[in-house]
Amino acid sequence: MTAGPAFAAITAAARYPVFTGTMSGCDGGYDLDLDTLFEFGLKPFLDGIALIVEDPPSRSP
Repeated sequence: MTAGPAFAAITAAARYPVFTGTMSGCDGGYDLDLDTLFEFGLKPFLDGIALIVEDPPSRSP
């Protein structure tokens, strides 16, 4: 992993305690399923657009 040293520096820094705490639970490693992450971000985005398309905000003159 080419970003390993940078990742280690971020998790060791006191500046990001929540991130560090979250990552400490991943001592055995982690698996990032990019398709799942993409869908996780895309679905709420498209749901928001659908709300606007279905009921567009009224424009005031």
